Amino acid sequence: MWIEPLEGSIRDSPEAINEFKHHIFPEIFRLDLDGYLKFLYHLQLDRHLGIKSTIHSPNPSVFTANGCLEITLLFAALQVGKELGLVKDVGWLLSLT
Repeated sequence: MWIEPLEGSIRDSPEAINEFKHHIFPEIFRLDLDGYLKFLYHLQLDRHLGIKSTIHSPNPSVFTANGCLEITLLFAALQVGKELGLVKDVGWLLSLT
């Protein structure tokens, strides 16, 4: 699986996140939708959204110690997914009871 090696490369060179976003992410995500979803949950998308998920990463992201890098990476992955048509914006309604 490509998740841990990719995460390690980003952790080693966090300043290169835009290069990953523009050159690596589109190619990987386009070829492996299942891997893309696992990557999002590896970055704890469910925790950030406050939802319970049926998808669980066996090895949660090591970025939790550096939340800024984790959330930056998550947003970059979501943005690339949206550009590829893998992610769609949907309306959210807030109901207060």
